[in-house]
Amino acid sequence: MVTVPTELRPPTALVTSSALESRWSCSGRSCLYTLPSFGAIWAGSWVDIWVTLSNPASPLKAQSPDNVWQLRMQAAGYHTTSVPAPVAPFSQSHLHDADVELRAGVPVLGMLSHTSIQPSRFAASPANGSLVPNELQVLFMPEQSVWAGRLVLQMPDGFTVPSTNICSDLHPSLYSADGEGRRVLVLPGIWSCAAESRSRLSIALAGALLAGKYYGFQAQVFNPRNLLSSQEPWVLMTVSGQGYPVDASAAIGLSPPGPMHSC
Repeated sequence: MVTVPTELRPPTALVTSSALESRWSCSGRSCLYTLPSFGAIWAGSWVDIWVTLSNPASPLKAQSPDNVWQLRMQAAGYHTTSVPAPVAPFSQSHLHDADVELRAGVPVLGMLSHTSIQPSRFAASPANGSLVPNELQVLFMPEQSVWAGRLVLQMPDGFTVPSTNICSDLHPSLYSADGEGRRVLVLPGIWSCAAESRSRLSIALAGALLAGKYYGFQAQVFNPRNLLSSQEPWVLMTVSGQGYPVDASAAIGLSPPGPMHSC
């Protein structure tokens, strides 16, 4: 029997191979598989189970004590009656020999709201090899607090960043209340800001991003050669200190240059 975390709900049936599907039954947060007669799960073997779930209405962090998957097994074995084995919660320590990256819990992401990215220049970089610098003013509001975590900005293909002085605070005049009474706050200390890959900017934070607070920062990038082919959406994400995603934005479009405004 597989028991999923609080608030997650499996469907009434699991999607498995047609030969096995009839042996699954789901109720509440638990799904039960009944082995056929003389069936066995051999010690040391891997068992892959695919589960389709309905996410909860509210976010659920990966390290939350409520976000615990559990496995229960029961069989007669050498006994005359069926005997339950101890409940086995999923744990990262149990998965160190896996060939793929597996985690003990799956986060249900919150939403970064009031997101806005405003560039200083829309001009494409010329074909002669020079690059057009662009100052991005980024605004967002987290749904969940993150302590000493990271901000990750996923950039469309073609945008690049300088080797140093990538991230900074906005101009002091911009850290004030906007037209709706939201006060823009500085990031809680930037430990580092570097390109995680060609299209991902990672900002390590010293302090806490607080839920429901409005933050802003500035990032230096270079525009691509062809802006029209580089209009994939921008995505902003907060990541916990343990490396788990916490909140993510919907696709963010670039706002027109000019006085900074919020969405």
